Amino acid sequence: MPAFEDPLFIDPDVGCLVPPDFHVKMMQHPHKHCLATRFIDDKLLTIMNKTDGLRQVVLLTDGMDTRRPYRLNWPASTMTFELSPARIYRKSTQKLKNTGAKIPRSCLFYHIPSETSDIQQILYSKGFNGARPSIWAFLVIRLVNEK
Repeated sequence: MPAFEDPLFIDPDVGCLVPPDFHVKMMQHPHKHCLATRFIDDKLLTIMNKTDGLRQVVLLTDGMDTRRPYRLNWPASTMTFELSPARIYRKSTQKLKNTGAKIPRSCLFYHIPSETSDIQQILYSKGFNGARPSIWAFLVIRLVNEK
């Protein structure tokens, strides 16, 4: 494979979320991860910026994509809700906090454990408004340990 010398973006905190041996493999084949991530990021922000009143984002994740709400330059007043397994979310969030990652000040972020029995009720209790436009994205990171 050709060398990938011009990354689409540099995310210094993402390395804390993957096993140490995986980082080396990801660097050998980074284009797959970078292209998919950049496409999703760009799509989310484009839709957010082009749709009047769209300030609610619901991310259904496996808990390993916790970095996205921290990384993106969300429009002011964006409310981001991440639905993911609590155990994985706690581990990922702690690792990100150790790197100094922060949610933009002008935005709100809420985690909703995917194990909860009434996701709708918890979303509403955190401020989600079903009468307002929202974007929902299903995001799963697939880690492959090639040996």
